Amino acid sequence: MVTYPMTFPAAEVKRLIDFASAAEQIEDFNCTLSGEEIERLLKIVQTSEYYKPVGVRWDSTSSDPTLTVIDINGTRITPTTTWFDNHWLWGDMELVVRNRSTGVISKGSNPRGDGLTIDGTAGDVLVKIRVPRYLYTSASPYRYLWFFPDIDEYSQLPYYPAAYQRGGVAHPVIYVGAKEASFRVDSSGNILLQSVAGVLPATGSRTYNLAFTSGNTAFTVGETITGATSGATGTVIAFYKVSGDWAAGTASGNVYLQPCSASAATPVNFSAAENITRTSGSAVATAAATAISLNIDQAEDYANAIGSGFGITNIWTQRLIAWMMAIEGGSFNTQYKWGKGVVDLNATTGSPLACGADSIDLTANAAENGTGRGTGTDGLTPVKYRSLENPGYGNVWEWQIGLNANADGSYHILNRDGAGTTAAMPATLTSDMYDTITGLPTTAGFISGLSTDERGFLAGLASAVVGDNSTYLCDYHTPSAISGSAARVGGRWSSGNFAGPFMIDMNVAVTLSDKYTGCRIEYYPEV
Repeated sequence: MVTYPMTFPAAEVKRLIDFASAAEQIEDFNCTLSGEEIERLLKIVQTSEYYKPVGVRWDSTSSDPTLTVIDINGTRITPTTTWFDNHWLWGDMELVVRNRSTGVISKGSNPRGDGLTIDGTAGDVLVKIRVPRYLYTSASPYRYLWFFPDIDEYSQLPYYPAAYQRGGVAHPVIYVGAKEASFRVDSSGNILLQSVAGVLPATGSRTYNLAFTSGNTAFTVGETITGATSGATGTVIAFYKVSGDWAAGTASGNVYLQPCSASAATPVNFSAAENITRTSGSAVATAAATAISLNIDQAEDYANAIGSGFGITNIWTQRLIAWMMAIEGGSFNTQYKWGKGVVDLNATTGSPLACGADSIDLTANAAENGTGRGTGTDGLTPVKYRSLENPGYGNVWEWQIGLNANADGSYHILNRDGAGTTAAMPATLTSDMYDTITGLPTTAGFISGLSTDERGFLAGLASAVVGDNSTYLCDYHTPSAISGSAARVGGRWSSGNFAGPFMIDMNVAVTLSDKYTGCRIEYYPEV
């Protein structure tokens, strides 16, 4: 039984009452309330308009990507953005910052996160997501998916599978990186991932480790350094002093670089024992710079290193977000509804935009619910959905832990109840961790059907691929030509109309590390 305090903050009481459209029940908001009165108010809230289940009906025979948004009775409804902003599920998505030392999570003055420091100095920038309970059913040609609030009335329904991952215990609330993951280095010299504004996403083969000595001034994140002999350049994203003293000019350690030029695939390599030219200070490179790899296992390891409960997004987390976007938008055509995202840059000369590019984080470019676009041209500028920047599509491919595929069209996907999973998960799932889904397409194409298996439907896995970028799901499916492949989703900066939150590429080895593929962190708090 829940025990409530004998007094309750007046502002919170007013919010609850307003939320339930029952403001007339109390005239003086400075009063104190008994536990029974609070219990009554909470029951009012739980039966209010914003605690109602909502779902979609999809006509699987229609090429129209439009979805019919429905209530619990299957009746069509037309909820507004304001309705979603107040809903138990969508309305509670909010930007937060988690302090890396204390684990304390701080909120802003609204879901957009106004007032928070998001450059990393205060911690990782995350988005809080409640995990709904769900119901799936079908009656040919229709497929139905409802999301239910996590209240006693619906406690017999299971949580959406994202809740149970990383240990098999239900997590009613999880957190996802508001930004694509980037590299950082801790005080012990360990490489970790982070979610912050103002830096480039972490990908393979575009971040370099350069050993240095004779450093007389600490490096500055964001400064450009140049090899006096080779002419190599790089932008500092992190550094670690192993020994020595800056003031004495004897500091040595490692500095981590990314290319200065957006069109450069890699920086020109530094030579061993050459002087490093800097804006202020000096140092000497002691070896050629070496590229840092980011295959899916390494991405998970770097995310695990953040702390307990951290990893890269698993396939169920990413698909929960994809379904939330589809339900709120009333369509599978995500790019039409929310914006194309960063998808129209040149494949060869282009590169990912920095997190927070095109003033996407300015309040003028996003509503209070955190949804908006950058100041650039659609297709060349980031999109935010409820504070999630590049929300599962565009800019860089994102690794997804928890899904392996074989050339015969069979997939291994994390058990819906999280059975066999651990806090850290391997790129190749062990037999106790997965369910098997068979009969998926072995040819590439735009998704025109979803698996008839409930697990496959919830995970947005294709059953047919004869659509195009404006019909059916509007997103592209690439099958595996190998056994035991990994999964990456969403598309990169040059994917164009092929991109989207249901876009998936299964034809990638778990060893792949390239400049196109990054990841996003997730956090499962202890329950």
